Amino acid sequence: MTEFFLQSDIDEIAERLDARQK
Repeated sequence: MTEFFLQSDIDEIAERLDARQK
């Protein structure tokens, strides 16, 4: 459960970082 939550959080953060760079 924890791993899945962290993975989801990381994916969301990665998307935000991608949006910033563009």
